[in-house]
Amino acid sequence: GIRAVCFAGGGRKSTSAHSCEGRHGPRFPWSAYCPPTMDESVQIDPSVPRFLDAVWMERGLSANTLAAYRADLLSLQRWLAKRGRTLRSVDRADLLDFIASKAEGGARPRSTARQLSSFRCFFRQQLRDGAIKEDPTLDISMPRTGRALPKSLTEEEVERLLAAPDLSGALGIRDRTMLEVLYATGLRVSELVG
Repeated sequence: GIRAVCFAGGGRKSTSAHSCEGRHGPRFPWSAYCPPTMDESVQIDPSVPRFLDAVWMERGLSANTLAAYRADLLSLQRWLAKRGRTLRSVDRADLLDFIASKAEGGARPRSTARQLSSFRCFFRQQLRDGAIKEDPTLDISMPRTGRALPKSLTEEEVERLLAAPDLSGALGIRDRTMLEVLYATGLRVSELVG
């Protein structure tokens, strides 16, 4: 791996084989230790590392977020390259086709929403920098991701839960009462104690 040198707090020099992680993410420009793409036939567009460095500096994003942005942009870049297009020439139709191809390939709405978020951030930065004249993500709606349904307890689990408090003391009686109120009303714990 690439060895990056950074200065940790107090001026001490730190060397890492992977990245220089501080409390709020990398302490070294992201592009300096971006690994090469797996597909050597596609050169990384120079705007991608510049974008990653900019959002790293401006927003202090975590290494995981930067890695996700990079992966999303490289995936789009490879898909565009197969169609003779580039990140600078992409339009709304290209992005919609990309999203549709990912959905047909089995991508979940949450993954698609994350990718679209990455693209929005990237293209807004490109627009701000004057690299493009129009944001191709402007009129693209986020896919509905849906909310996960809460997991329910079996009747046996409820019985065990209600029997758990020690009823010999005041706290046990309180706990049992709270559990019965939760069970009978469907309140959230935060609603009960708040």
